[in-house]
Amino acid sequence: MSNFDQPMGGTELMYAELKKRISQSYFEKFSIFNYPCYADFNKPTVYWNQLSYDQEAVQFLSDLDYVKNIDHFVFVSNWQAEIYRKHFNLEGDKIKVIKNACSGVTPDLEKNNEKTKICYTSTPWRGLNVLLKAWEILKPQTCELHIFSSTKIYGSEFSKNAGSQYDHLYEKCKQLPNVVYRGAVNNAVLRSELSTFDILAYPSTFEETSCISVIDALSAGLKVVCSNIGALPETTEGWADMYSFIKENDKHATEFAKILKNTVVKYKNGEYKDQLKQQVSMYAPKWSWDKRVKEWEDFLKEIK
Repeated sequence: MSNFDQPMGGTELMYAELKKRISQSYFEKFSIFNYPCYADFNKPTVYWNQLSYDQEAVQFLSDLDYVKNIDHFVFVSNWQAEIYRKHFNLEGDKIKVIKNACSGVTPDLEKNNEKTKICYTSTPWRGLNVLLKAWEILKPQTCELHIFSSTKIYGSEFSKNAGSQYDHLYEKCKQLPNVVYRGAVNNAVLRSELSTFDILAYPSTFEETSCISVIDALSAGLKVVCSNIGALPETTEGWADMYSFIKENDKHATEFAKILKNTVVKYKNGEYKDQLKQQVSMYAPKWSWDKRVKEWEDFLKEIK
């Protein structure tokens, strides 16, 4: 299992998956980079960006002279691409959207958990506080919530500097009944366990540009409950129980508790059974690496 010394967030995971799936010749021909420090302007450049437009790591795009040196921009959703185009005044003919992909899960639609198993698999600042407040409101006796959340996936340095501010949330996880705090788990281990869960609970408070947690959960046959902030509507493609994002956390928690309760009741009654079968057969292939590799190869051949 990884010790998370180096960052392994969504950006790093997707880059590693692409690099092992397409010919190394593409990386020799093009400078495909996620962060400007890795750009090689002696080659045609492809800036592949997973981050939201307001993140510190992308503000270099305000430098118009620097932007002129970037030949192509690859974004992971149309929502993200359009915001970047307007915010940084990017040229539309330099923009390509290639979405993220599930790195491999095995759905289990025949499971019959004694308690409804619910999981949260994102960073603590993306809605964990709202979820725990909602759990306090619900006090469910027939459900079990597993929290896979930590700052450690962004590396030991980040975790050391920023991680302690979320310790109160981890402690709350340990105090609430029917909540299991799992912390940081290697992504491959998490994917192998994902299909044992019934529902992904994600009251997102963060403008997701994509969302690997949701992509993996939907591909694994989980019912997803999430807000509609950022690119989540585009990423879930109508398969999630979705609601309008609420900025005020207490109101958000109250609304999420109501929606999650309704989803759990429907799940237990078998109302999602046929829908989840369709989800696995229709959604998962569209978000597979087999499909994404073809899109990347077609794109790189075209610009070559």
